[in-house]
Amino acid sequence: MRALDIPLLRDRYVSWRRLLAGGVVLAMLAGLTGAVIEWRRFGRNASEAVARVDDDVRREFDEKTALLGRLASTIAADPGAAAALKAARSLQGSADPDATRSLFEILDARTGEVRDRPDIAITIYDYPNDLARAWAGRPSDLPGEQIRSTRTWFVTPSAQGLRLVHVVPIKAGDDGPIGVVVAEQALSGAPIPGALAQDVATIPTAVGPASVVFQYEGAGEQTRTDVFLLRAPTGDVLLEASLAPQQIVRARVQLRRTVSAVVLGVLAITLVLLTGPLLDRRVRDHHGSPPAYGQLTLGAASLVLAGAAVVWAAIEVAAEGRPGYSVLLLVAGSAAAGIIALLAAPMSRWRARTRTTRREPAGSRGHFAVQQLLAGLAGAGVVSIVALALRQVLAGAPVDLQHFSLHPWSFSRLTLLAAILTSNLAALWAVTTIFAVALAGWRFPRRALSTLAFAWTLWTVPSFVVAAVTAYRGWALPALGIALSAVVCAAAAPAARDASRWFRHTTVASRILALFVAFLLPSLLLYPSVNFYTSRAVRSVIATQFAVQAQRHPEMLQTRLDEVQDQIDAISSLPNLVSGSAAAASADGCSTDAAFFVWRQTTLARARLTSAVELYD
Repeated sequence: MRALDIPLLRDRYVSWRRLLAGGVVLAMLAGLTGAVIEWRRFGRNASEAVARVDDDVRREFDEKTALLGRLASTIAADPGAAAALKAARSLQGSADPDATRSLFEILDARTGEVRDRPDIAITIYDYPNDLARAWAGRPSDLPGEQIRSTRTWFVTPSAQGLRLVHVVPIKAGDDGPIGVVVAEQALSGAPIPGALAQDVATIPTAVGPASVVFQYEGAGEQTRTDVFLLRAPTGDVLLEASLAPQQIVRARVQLRRTVSAVVLGVLAITLVLLTGPLLDRRVRDHHGSPPAYGQLTLGAASLVLAGAAVVWAAIEVAAEGRPGYSVLLLVAGSAAAGIIALLAAPMSRWRARTRTTRREPAGSRGHFAVQQLLAGLAGAGVVSIVALALRQVLAGAPVDLQHFSLHPWSFSRLTLLAAILTSNLAALWAVTTIFAVALAGWRFPRRALSTLAFAWTLWTVPSFVVAAVTAYRGWALPALGIALSAVVCAAAAPAARDASRWFRHTTVASRILALFVAFLLPSLLLYPSVNFYTSRAVRSVIATQFAVQAQRHPEMLQTRLDEVQDQIDAISSLPNLVSGSAAAASADGCSTDAAFFVWRQTTLARARLTSAVELYD
């Protein structure tokens, strides 16, 4: 390190010592911040963690109940709401447009503070017809018995997740209620479409999801440890939430892994930034000795590789194991693209130094042909290797890249897109560099088009052969993508010498445009390969999964029904649900909670099947 200190890393403009010290300090601050966050979130042991989660969840739940209570009470107490409901019911079943408009205007005026919040919905129902007269937000589909229930607070599962519901009657004088205001707020996110329902309902907390027991399932009836009760303003228990000790341990370990990954990420960025002083020194010593110039380039490339290795270590730590192929391709492609970019200046320098020693292709045509053919074989190998890597990455990709959209934002989706872009970018830059190096040692007259055409043919023939064999044998390689990549790289390589000279003397705007084109062309050449692999993956999924599922659907339904019968017979409280007060309430049409409780314990709920359970005395 001391040998590299004086000739290589000393820079009067950018100090490598300051960059290194700043990176180490930032890494230490990140680790210290993570320790503080861990102490505030988990405390010293599991009991303190549960207590802090209890306080946070209770405080957040109390804020939600206070907000819903204020909104619903304000709307129910508005004199215009009762008058508009009376007018809406006065046309013998037909709604009065003016009255309906008035109800919507009341909601719009009274819900200004939460108008843009997607987790809150308010509905005005006609009583006792259970007709929704006006609404704001995205309300859930509540059954009539819950709207007419004497309970003013309850939690109910819905297609949008768990919902905290508050019901307030709208009265006209001393008469009975003529309508109700139903205010809802989400307690958990909506389930993923097509996913199996969870066996146990959960609500999010700072240390992960907490399993909950509903009011009709006996919440709060038994005293248990590590359980916190969520109550309505009336004092009734609405939910019973619990966190397993193993879950708290896993959350603590995951936080430590995340902090460690952040620390390693800061160190990786520091290593990459340390290439700046080396590149500055290389620019100022452009006319220096070749060994020193080579050492500077080798040092910068080593720092890029070291940064990529540390990034990979950070990802492994955060992911608790080996990440997916898309992450590996992203790290490898980014490092390769950076190293190839570092080699552009040395290649230009080497071309200038060998100007007087170049040979004429006509004088050594055999040597020239062998050298260009080897370059073509190397180019075909690089493109084929990247195509194989893309096949491995896209084989199990959950994203249809033919209809790819950046929204909704997802780390896995963006990682996949960045991986295929950087890998293809590095591959095409590498092939173009190989062709340009193979051509740099030869002198061409101004109009030596036949010789350039001969070199272009030798560069592309190996890729064309690979594409032809692939198409003939039916290999899982994009023949069109391989051929087009070779053609574009072969066309760009002869222009490298003139482009390098033009780039050094042109304007800044032209340089930006040239860099944009250098990034754009590899992106466009991705489409044949991506289309090939995506179409292949879609056909495979249809043939091996969807077709099999369709054929086995009747058998699957029969199997599920047999499972459901056994699961219902195993419910110990089943006799109590079909006798006594529960059966009487169901017979009067006042409650379906018992039937819903049974349904939730079966495969029907977990498999998201269109189904129903009926209980009879």
